[in-house]
Amino acid sequence: MADINQISQEDVLALIALREVLGGFAHEIAQPLNAIMMASQVVQLGIRRSTLLEEEKSFIAQRLDILSSQVHKAGNILEGIRSFTRKAASETGQIDVEQVFEGVYQLMGQQISGRGIEVVWESKGSLPSTDLDLRTVKCLVVHGLAFARDSVEALGDRHDKEGISYRRLLEIKLFPANGNSALDIRWNPGSLLENTQLVDPPSYLGIVAASSVISSLGGVLETSPGNVMIRFP
Repeated sequence: MADINQISQEDVLALIALREVLGGFAHEIAQPLNAIMMASQVVQLGIRRSTLLEEEKSFIAQRLDILSSQVHKAGNILEGIRSFTRKAASETGQIDVEQVFEGVYQLMGQQISGRGIEVVWESKGSLPSTDLDLRTVKCLVVHGLAFARDSVEALGDRHDKEGISYRRLLEIKLFPANGNSALDIRWNPGSLLENTQLVDPPSYLGIVAASSVISSLGGVLETSPGNVMIRFP
């Protein structure tokens, strides 16, 4: 894996700028979502007081419930995005890795499945918590999933081009390892020749940075053509 020093100043500058943009974006989108939720509640109240037939009231109420649930889901996603742009003192110590993974997967699951990638994941045993701060744990999980996602997509495209069958599948396992929590993400490295198995996905920059950060904190991040393993300190 490349060294963290290979990340240019331009890349760092872009990442810092992206953090600022995402924070502002999430804040701006949250306001119209709140307005939609309030309007939906007002309409629901009006429907209950109206002279419409009960069947019509029920039909409209069901559609409004769907609207409210989707707005709530979008709000949770936005809050997840905003959590990457701030670092509060209360977000440190005894972080539940499985809970963090579930939150990150909620953010990324749709884009993974949208690329035709299946995901099977499981959690084995009682996972030890980590003393890393919440944002760091989230970022490590994001970069691990992104690298795996892009690797599977690149391998799938290469196999499709060669007319070779390839199942786009990520197998994810959370488990305790030597008193700490570990995240193992595996996929089929493919049946192409050895020199064509290694891919350089767009997320490579992120996985390099993640490896350097977790190493400095006493953990480990290892990659191979068919695996990302993260051992949290």
